[in-house]
Amino acid sequence: MERVTLSTGVILELRAPSQWAFIEAQRQIAKRKPQPPLALNQEKGRQEPNENDPVFAAAISQWERDLVEQLYDIGIVTGTTVIDPLPIPGPESTDLDDLLTVLRIEPAKSQKGRYLQWLKYLAAPTAADITAIITPLLRIMGTSEADVARATESFRSDEGWPADNGNRAQRRHPERDTVRPDVAGAGANLRGTGDGTVLPV
Repeated sequence: MERVTLSTGVILELRAPSQWAFIEAQRQIAKRKPQPPLALNQEKGRQEPNENDPVFAAAISQWERDLVEQLYDIGIVTGTTVIDPLPIPGPESTDLDDLLTVLRIEPAKSQKGRYLQWLKYLAAPTAADITAIITPLLRIMGTSEADVARATESFRSDEGWPADNGNRAQRRHPERDTVRPDVAGAGANLRGTGDGTVLPV
């Protein structure tokens, strides 16, 4: 298995993430996709969806960011394992509790949730760390090198995040930079449905 060393000295072992978890997460998120408000089309004399509504545009942009962030979270939780000994306080440490208190984030109750919070806020605090994790995970999933390069570049260039933000990975736009990985171990591919969901073909 592939290993990566983060800026904090933490070593992670990588494996193929759960594709079924990806699929289920996208199905659930698709149910929450904002719908455009209706507006009168003067030429046609009828109400039609107005996708140019600024409130809707902001809502759909946030929905897309939430989708991508949740998919990355699933990739991290199901595709990484921390290697002991740890050079920093671990997921159960009071250091994490103290930091989450400052950030006004409620500590997760589950072991996996706690691990994700620890990795994002203590073990992998920089955009470079997240890129170091996500890039090989995409390759393990069978993603093409071109799509891996686009996804990696989008961490740094997404218009929704400042270019000098060193605390989070830059999010990619799921419609502009679509990544279609193979379903690891299943011998199938993923296809988009147009509603934010990907399904095996």
